[in-house]
Amino acid sequence: MPINWEYLENEKQMQDPEVIKLIYEKGVPDEFMAETVMREFVRKGRRALIYTTIQHAFTSFRTIEYAEKARKVELGDDRRAGNIVYDRIGDEAATVLFHSPWPYKRAQALVTYPADGAIDRLMENLSDDTAYVYAGFDTHGTPFGELDSDRNDFSYGYDERLSLADFCDGYIITGPIGDYETVTLIPGFINDSNIAEAIARFPGPNIDSVTVDEMNSFIAGVLDSRAKIIDRF
Repeated sequence: MPINWEYLENEKQMQDPEVIKLIYEKGVPDEFMAETVMREFVRKGRRALIYTTIQHAFTSFRTIEYAEKARKVELGDDRRAGNIVYDRIGDEAATVLFHSPWPYKRAQALVTYPADGAIDRLMENLSDDTAYVYAGFDTHGTPFGELDSDRNDFSYGYDERLSLADFCDGYIITGPIGDYETVTLIPGFINDSNIAEAIARFPGPNIDSVTVDEMNSFIAGVLDSRAKIIDRF
């Protein structure tokens, strides 16, 4: 779904309801995602495994911070895509999370361990014969589901203790976060044939002009910053 980033001139305008209406003129992304799932799978009686970011994946769990921001800019719907689908089909929709960093503004790298680090501590204590872990499990009614999960930005606005089961129905581990690697930049991914489209689709304040080399360097810089974050784990 096209997003009209060209209307955004500075970060402050992300708080302006009138500018937001122009940016999302063709629809709110979460609503579009949810409707696509309903149209292509649910109404056809088909099951689907949807791969998306954690923010969009929440079904029964609601992110209060996002809801507050959505109402402030008059977005129209303060739910994420998973919430919308869940509200329509109930427990037929479930959230399964991959083991990965969670956002946390209080941390130096602005991310933290999920489940307050308990899962990674467990992997560290395994013997050398089982040092690398591949596992998947349900969270409801299980010891893993009871793990404290309060130190993250998703818990904003909640006074009660939150556990892993509050955030998801299932969980998949593919190894320690510190062993992860970023994707590899494709040489010349941005070139003369697609630079105009890259600028138009750039998710942020409108940029009048940027060279091919500058755009590729920017992408490389983003990947490098992600790699440095992983190195902290």
